[in-house]
Amino acid sequence: MKLLRLLPIVFACVALVHADDGYRLWLRYDRITHDAYRTATLAATQRVVLVTPTGVESPTIAAARDELTRGLGGLLGAAPNLVVKKAPAPAPAGLGTEGYTLRSAPGSVSISAPSDVGALYGAFRLLREIQLGHDVSHLDLSSAPKINHRLLSHWDNLNRTVERGYAGFSLWEWFVLPDYLSPRYR
Repeated sequence: MKLLRLLPIVFACVALVHADDGYRLWLRYDRITHDAYRTATLAATQRVVLVTPTGVESPTIAAARDELTRGLGGLLGAAPNLVVKKAPAPAPAGLGTEGYTLRSAPGSVSISAPSDVGALYGAFRLLREIQLGHDVSHLDLSSAPKINHRLLSHWDNLNRTVERGYAGFSLWEWFVLPDYLSPRYR
């Protein structure tokens, strides 16, 4: 009888619980709750400049722009002024093709890269720095991969099973590629 009386309370508690489904992985751009940090970061990122060799908005630069808009909009509550511009000088040789630099000036962050792919990696690094609660008003960072191409190995089989896969089926739907691209691939 006591158990029956507790049942409505248990159901009410379960209805209030909201679990994260893991779909967004590390791309959780929930609003920063620390007001002082959010305000300072918003002031430091009023303008974000993507500096590439061509200054052209390629599909990769569009992806970086979209991610920065979504990420900064979610984290800070306001999207920055995003600018794509051509580099006046070649990128430092030590960056390779997929490296980048992040530098701050008052109210602005510059992401410079020798390629569009490097600029995309730099955009993700800026979002990571903010999510970690780091001060982005004094950035002077660079990254250069030790290998020529960054790779992702999923150990996937064509039947969607995963070697050493402990979290279910593969993300990749091999049997419908390339005709259909799941929105998850973005």
